[in-house]
Amino acid sequence: MGGPGGALRPLGPRVQLPNPLVFLDIAVGNRNAGRLIFQLFADQLPITAENFRCLCTGETGLGYYMRPRWYKGSPFHRIIPGFMAQGGDFHRGDGYGGESIYGQFMRDEKYLYKHSKRGLLSMAKGRDRHSSSSQFFITFQACPWLDGQHVVFGQLEAGQETLLLIEAAGSAAGKPRKPVSIFNWSACCCCCCCCCCGVVLLLLLRCSAAAAAAV
Repeated sequence: MGGPGGALRPLGPRVQLPNPLVFLDIAVGNRNAGRLIFQLFADQLPITAENFRCLCTGETGLGYYMRPRWYKGSPFHRIIPGFMAQGGDFHRGDGYGGESIYGQFMRDEKYLYKHSKRGLLSMAKGRDRHSSSSQFFITFQACPWLDGQHVVFGQLEAGQETLLLIEAAGSAAGKPRKPVSIFNWSACCCCCCCCCCGVVLLLLLRCSAAAAAAV
């Protein structure tokens, strides 16, 4: 808008939106094991964070294989206690499927963060560069040998007890001793804020940031 005499008014300070929080409701042995809540590092890794966020909500609809690009109902197919739990293959459920919201694969964004602790979210991929899709893993401990090879893009904010239950269902060979999945119960699908996987409090956080900037 123009000011007096047609002069342009300077823009106000840019509002930095908070990083989104997303959740996954987990079933272990076909029983509710609780909820994992993650912060995604969207401020530094917007491409990778947005891929995961959209796959949590399913908002991008059908993918290349005419199946929903959505984590709901998909298993953790590889769980190694003391190492990590891998999931995100919503096509086959065995580690050989999945796709990103940008196409079958997406580029490796940046290796800004190290695999330095338990509860980190990182992108799983093949041996080739830029072969990440929808598969991800959650660390059970520091994994420094993965630094510079896999993109860490989030961290666990709540749900340590649930992560313990996931880890306890694993085996040294990686095959889960009990089925572990992002569960698909109709009681949790009545609205967008109660889905089995989705965004937590993002709208509330955005409003809070805007209100703070207006003060």
